[in-house]
Amino acid sequence: MKHLLIIITLLFITGCISTATNIKTTRVTTNVDIKVFNSLSSDYVNRPTFAEVNEYDYDNRHVKSLNYSANGFGSTYLQGVSYLNKSPIWVNITEVDTVISYIDKFIEWETKAKSKGDMFSKDIGQFDSYTSSSITFKYSFFSGNKSNHYLVVSYCSNGMGLICSANSKSYLDVEEANTLKEELLKFKSGEVKIRDIASDYT
Repeated sequence: MKHLLIIITLLFITGCISTATNIKTTRVTTNVDIKVFNSLSSDYVNRPTFAEVNEYDYDNRHVKSLNYSANGFGSTYLQGVSYLNKSPIWVNITEVDTVISYIDKFIEWETKAKSKGDMFSKDIGQFDSYTSSSITFKYSFFSGNKSNHYLVVSYCSNGMGLICSANSKSYLDVEEANTLKEELLKFKSGEVKIRDIASDYT
């Protein structure tokens, strides 16, 4: 629920909506493990990753998104204080095909780079969030070394130029990128089971 409240707050701040109705958030199971850079070990380390489906109506549109988040390391990651410290990946159901095309491009480049022993960084694509035009998600290819390459998902503010905080970047290796693709396809097809388990407890 915390992440949905953040989204709604941002929408009010940016003036995107006056009211949001039929708000619903449901925690769902995920097999995605987001990696975050750990400066102490100089490595990209798996962090506990959470997923939820958020739904609400605003401005004559229905928003349904699959949202991932993982806590980072260090004192800059203040629990519950800033969404920028949560390495978020938000994908509205209307954005699934775009994100999958980015994942497929990453997998293509990863295979080629590994076979040639190449290292490079290059943007794959980006789009403004369906929930707020002041938020941009950027997808990039990044080589940690000749053997390890990552799909980097950056949560960026575009209010005064594109600003992507280092604390809000999610790193996925090729296995996790494939897992994300599988879950997004299930989300789009309606195979992700959404049930309010909490309602069973009264």
